[in-house]
Amino acid sequence: MANARRWKRLIAVGVPAGAVFDTMELLNEPTFEERGLMQTVKHHSGEYKMASWPVRIDGKTVRLKGSPALGQDTTEVLGIGSVSAPPISTLCAATA
Repeated sequence: MANARRWKRLIAVGVPAGAVFDTMELLNEPTFEERGLMQTVKHHSGEYKMASWPVRIDGKTVRLKGSPALGQDTTEVLGIGSVSAPPISTLCAATA
């Protein structure tokens, strides 16, 4: 709070100044969430609050998506590389 009073006094007399937030202040700043700068992202292990993508498309915030769990996309990724289904299931079973 003392720092906020200081930079507000500087601004009042024409000195360019502003707040510098630490990580917890950033995560808990209500105006950031109101403006879409923070998002709650669903992840396979829970929900996490994090800074959103800074670019807006057609004035809308880009929704972020959590990363997949380890191994969640293995079959799809191996399938893209033209590996047939039986070897994929054998590989997945061998690493489980």
